[in-house]
Amino acid sequence: MKEQISDELFSYCLDLEKQWQNSLPRLTDKDLLDIFPEAKNIIPTKISEWQLRRKQVIELLRQKLTNIKYKVEKGDQWFWEELVKVLDGEELEIIDRHISRLKRLNIFTNSKIIKGKIGQKEIEMALAIPIQDLIQQPVRQNSGKLLTFT
Repeated sequence: MKEQISDELFSYCLDLEKQWQNSLPRLTDKDLLDIFPEAKNIIPTKISEWQLRRKQVIELLRQKLTNIKYKVEKGDQWFWEELVKVLDGEELEIIDRHISRLKRLNIFTNSKIIKGKIGQKEIEMALAIPIQDLIQQPVRQNSGKLLTFT
């Protein structure tokens, strides 16, 4: 016979689990690549595999929609078309998310700098400059006026 635990104990255990979950480190994709450097060589292969899978799903989707067009009565076509789009479309979205994430990881492995993004090198360079030096330098506005911070 199973023992019932009190609501108070159950709530306490849930709170402990939440605290534990919140204490876990939040690793970025770059952190994971630093921990597992061997993954860098696998990423291009995985991208190709997922792109192949995407082509297969699209072809299957095309075949299903063609079958519906020619083999299902006109009044029922819309239902079957929408069902196929929802079911296979979900798989296509999952595949696209995998491809996007892998391409993002591939950018980290190639050390490409994304326009408009600040990389680790730029952050290190900025940290090397004392803030007092920045405050004392005059700053030009778009209008050409000089501003000074004192």
